[in-house]
Amino acid sequence: MKKLLGLKKSFTIFFLIVMFGALVSSYVALKRKCEDLRKQIAEMSDELRNQDNRNLSLYAEYQRLTAEDRIMTIAEKELDMVIADPPIMTVNISLNKINSLQSLIADFNE
Repeated sequence: MKKLLGLKKSFTIFFLIVMFGALVSSYVALKRKCEDLRKQIAEMSDELRNQDNRNLSLYAEYQRLTAEDRIMTIAEKELDMVIADPPIMTVNISLNKINSLQSLIADFNE
């Protein structure tokens, strides 16, 4: 009976030690995983910030390349293009006058 009671005690102690060890190793594994995830979050935040800066610099470069002054300079100097002078005068004719002139021309050609 005493031997059985001692065996029960040693089994209980062994079981508690194993459970404590399992809990401690689980805690350590979870803590390490959390630290790894925090490190990944920090790295991804830095990468996102870098990508945002790159996007902003590319947009600024796009604006610089599509600026009207730059395009006008290239068109004038490299392509020998010139800005057309504005028209001196504009003539407006109503549709009724055009129709009457067409009928006069048709009558004259007959």
